[in-house]
Amino acid sequence: MESENVHRTLAAALGVGGPQLVAFVGAGGKTTALQRLGVELAVGGSSVVATTTTAMFAYQLASLGPLVVADDDLAGAYARCRDALLHASPVALAKSMGPEEKVGGLAPREVDHLWSQRLATSILVEADGSRGLPLKAFGAAEPQPSQGSTVIVVVAGLDVLGQPLDAAHVHRAELLDPVLHTAMGVAVTPQTLAAVLSLQVDRVRDLVPHARIVVLLNKADTDARASSGDRTASHLLASVRERGRPHETAASLDRVVVGSLWHGVYRVVQP
Repeated sequence: MESENVHRTLAAALGVGGPQLVAFVGAGGKTTALQRLGVELAVGGSSVVATTTTAMFAYQLASLGPLVVADDDLAGAYARCRDALLHASPVALAKSMGPEEKVGGLAPREVDHLWSQRLATSILVEADGSRGLPLKAFGAAEPQPSQGSTVIVVVAGLDVLGQPLDAAHVHRAELLDPVLHTAMGVAVTPQTLAAVLSLQVDRVRDLVPHARIVVLLNKADTDARASSGDRTASHLLASVRERGRPHETAASLDRVVVGSLWHGVYRVVQP
């Protein structure tokens, strides 16, 4: 690792400043990261709209601020968001109310249209689902960032380390067997976690070539976890360098953040 910087805000650690369309994908803290970043940006004076391209619990979005539900009237919802932002930030936006107290998300192209309206300084998007597990494999149609995303944060929870590579701990674990050549049920190591994240960085780069990509290794809540996060970051950066594509116009991975959303401490590791 060539450079390290410790930050007390997620915004600083992610390098998010000024107008940004930020998509959170992966597992192990996406919603918490979106909530934390939204509050930090709002405290700093930015207007923020938080939304999703997947299904999530309504209370998770509503915890950020006033929840606007489009109900098939996106133009009207934009107007209501604009009005709400006069009094509060962040403002949450969902496309519809669904079963089990969940909201339905916007399509990625609708997020891009929202961004083009310049309703807010920043738009934050939960663009993936993981069923609350610390790690996941991307399905064929995952994740769902919009093409206008300026930053994509790939999240993973360090609490998966030492746990079995199985469906109880890794969402869609069965998809990893043919690509990692690792038997199901073995303990997840920093090398295994780095290999999964390397594949996810490649997927995200293919989906949105111009976006700046950050990996957030969350739940470094103890010295041991932080040390494991450092090892994971080293393996990941080495893997990304080895898998580099000579004709890419943007770096495959801007930085790795090893941190704790719970404690609010983040260390940035750059290639």
